[in-house]
Amino acid sequence: MTDRELIEAGMTWLRESKHPEGALMQHHGIFARLLERSDLSVSLVPMGNADQPILCIETPLDADSLHRSLTSNEKEFFDSIPDVEQAVAWESNRGRSYPLALTVSPDVRLLVETYRKGCPTHPAESVFCKCGWFANGRGLVVMPEGWL
Repeated sequence: MTDRELIEAGMTWLRESKHPEGALMQHHGIFARLLERSDLSVSLVPMGNADQPILCIETPLDADSLHRSLTSNEKEFFDSIPDVEQAVAWESNRGRSYPLALTVSPDVRLLVETYRKGCPTHPAESVFCKCGWFANGRGLVVMPEGWL
């Protein structure tokens, strides 16, 4: 699978995926390590700022524990992906985050909304409950190929 195919699979998952009742996911979304650019990792955040989906790219740490900037070729690659808005939402020495021009499926939105409500059995523990609520719900999520 190419990096482009991996990212497109993740975006298709954001737009179209269906999940069983009880499934949930943190607002941080899903994560993958790129194959052709093996030192880069990406995540797809279903509901970022103003509930807009976001593609985040993270660069590796160097010997001084600093992240390197994206190269011009890497920036061009991410800029060329369909649904990536050209305005960069965030950029630092850790990478970039791009807002996405796509509609997140109701099922994926429900994953995050269910997580944000917290544990229904132990409401005082909220999302930090250790009863297994999160692990069980996260285990029900139908994941795209190559993503965690």
